Amino acid sequence: IIILVSSLVVSIMCLLIIRWIFTPIRELILASKEIANGNLGRRAIIKRHDEIGNLSSAFNFMADSMSQIVNHLEEKVKERTVELESTNDELNKTKEDLYLILDTTAEGIFGIDMEGNFIFCNNSCLHLLGYKEQSDFLGKNMFHMLQPSNGEGILIDIEHCKILKSLSVVERVYAADEA
Repeated sequence: IIILVSSLVVSIMCLLIIRWIFTPIRELILASKEIANGNLGRRAIIKRHDEIGNLSSAFNFMADSMSQIVNHLEEKVKERTVELESTNDELNKTKEDLYLILDTTAEGIFGIDMEGNFIFCNNSCLHLLGYKEQSDFLGKNMFHMLQPSNGEGILIDIEHCKILKSLSVVERVYAADEA
């Protein structure tokens, strides 16, 4: 009976010691998992002031630092978002002003991208070329829409079109002989 009681007491003491040792570690593991899942407010509970307690304390310090860094980054993102929205508003206002200037001039003005596709045109351009809507014009290739010709009215091949050639050489090209 003494051996049985002694074994039971030793077993209970072992369980208590194991619990005393592993409970703070389990708590630390749970806190780290919660922080990893985005709960930056979670901290490890410090139950002892030994190595495991020091580890928990260091973990909490790291979590506090991470939380401050994330909050600072969120503030910076908000600031930059406001700046970006303001810049976009200014850009849109400038774009509207530019289109107003382009649409009030009597000259036909259009712009093309690097492939020769129309990206903008003013109302005078539409009128001069006989189009009613910008959607009939924009996105289409300049060479195919305008079919440039030389001074004698002969159509120019796409390979010899000085306007399209100027896009690839990125230079000014003067073409008084193309219409």
